[in-house]
Amino acid sequence: MVSLPPNLMQGIFLVQSGRKVEALAYLRHAARTEPVGPEGWLWLAAATDDLEEYRYCVQMALQLDRAHAVARQMRDDLARRGIPVDLPPDNGAGIGVAERSLPYRGTRRRRILLAVMVLLLLAAVLGVIYVVTMTDVLSDAVDEVDQALSGTETTIRVGSAPSFRFRVDLPESWMAADEDSGGWQSTRTALEDDFPAPGEGGGVLEQVDESFSAVTRDPVYGAVQPNVRLVNTDRVALAAEGMVATLTLQEILPLPEVDAGEDPTVCNRLGVLQRRSQDDAATDGSEVIASGLIERDLPQDCVFFVHRRFPIDSFDQNVFLLDPDRAPEAMRAIAIVVPVGAERYALWWLTYADEAAEAYQDTLDGILETLEYVPDA
Repeated sequence: MVSLPPNLMQGIFLVQSGRKVEALAYLRHAARTEPVGPEGWLWLAAATDDLEEYRYCVQMALQLDRAHAVARQMRDDLARRGIPVDLPPDNGAGIGVAERSLPYRGTRRRRILLAVMVLLLLAAVLGVIYVVTMTDVLSDAVDEVDQALSGTETTIRVGSAPSFRFRVDLPESWMAADEDSGGWQSTRTALEDDFPAPGEGGGVLEQVDESFSAVTRDPVYGAVQPNVRLVNTDRVALAAEGMVATLTLQEILPLPEVDAGEDPTVCNRLGVLQRRSQDDAATDGSEVIASGLIERDLPQDCVFFVHRRFPIDSFDQNVFLLDPDRAPEAMRAIAIVVPVGAERYALWWLTYADEAAEAYQDTLDGILETLEYVPDA
């Protein structure tokens, strides 16, 4: 009898016992670290309630075994629901662990990107009247054609097939660091002239931006790859603080289940995250400044945050120092969690220099009050 890897074995046992929520953690970890094979991917599909994750698992199983009868039946069921499972041409090669973090690839993705960008451009044109007469909102970061984010309310779209749209109020000096945007490119070039890289090599601002339209969400682990950022472009602040202040989207994950007997509202499910954060003792040398669950529009609209102070060299996310020789000694990092529909949440990080904490308080308050997921109409 073939022995299964330990996490896969435990996950299968929990699914068979009807404990799918507990099984997910084991099966997702197994998919990332163990040779699960097509059967393992199908067990993960059986455990998840996330349709996107289910489709991805079926795709992975078929990439490993195109003739797998159960996987083919699951693919056909998805097709009848209007959810295609496309596979790359069969060249006789399997898929390796290193490829699992890149679920959307090839010409299909490019076609989808092109179609999405065309639709977004049309939507932006139709929305001009509303933008001019009602708000300063830009249609989204992908469609900012050669212009900076000039209003206080900013809407961005990241990724494609599926894409995620968020809206937030920010000071006018903040911009989406989208390398597809002409406005951002010209601003970045001007900033690089003011803040040249010390020594040889490119400046730190070259590391800040990404192509928002090329971003994907790993359907199994939730990571937004690569991270997307909104950044403060104010020259005075950059010179004084020595680092680039950023608001970064890092992950989109399933909401946890509530305790037995508790009403499973979005806000209550975010409350589970709040309790978990309080139970976790800080082991990274940080100081907790504040934390809490803010109820904005019950029962579905809440935001959870943890505000911490870190030594500049101990924060484990990207920190963009303009000149390492003039780096601040400490920084603020605020984890901000907002709902994404009824089943997921997005993890954002707001980071800035510790000495500028008072200057960023209004920015933080505005983000906590307004950062939200915007479903497509």
